Amino acid sequence: MLYALNSCNHNDTDSHAPAHHTIDESTAPAELKLTPKFQELLKKEMREIQSAMQEILPSIAKGESEKTARLAEQIHNSFILKNALSKKELKQLITLLPANFVKIDRVFHSDAAKLAEAAKQSDFARSAEIFGGMVNACVNCHSRFANVEFPELQKTATTH
Repeated sequence: MLYALNSCNHNDTDSHAPAHHTIDESTAPAELKLTPKFQELLKKEMREIQSAMQEILPSIAKGESEKTARLAEQIHNSFILKNALSKKELKQLITLLPANFVKIDRVFHSDAAKLAEAAKQSDFARSAEIFGGMVNACVNCHSRFANVEFPELQKTATTH
């Protein structure tokens, strides 16, 4: 999603650590304050990511390296927001998003690229590990920035 907006330094190993290790957990949950247009585009992108994530788990479990890699690459390259907005709108969007949201997003998309590479090498143990980190990133992000939409996650956020 926003991965393309803020380029990732692929030589910086810290930027590719699993999402649950790189995000400041002390930030209290906060609902994103986006315009209706931004909200709709974000939801569209999230639905596409969700669809791919739901296919990846059985693909890993079945040893389907090509399918897993293709789906992970789709997530890595999911740039609906970038392609649907003008440069001015992109700048506006960035000012509306909390820094931790952008950081979680960048790590998530970077992990999707790592998942694609692990799958291409048929390293299914590593693929499963990376995928687990991506699921954790989803839960982390949703519990912090989509608490109205996913209120049950607040129980998790307040107990950790």
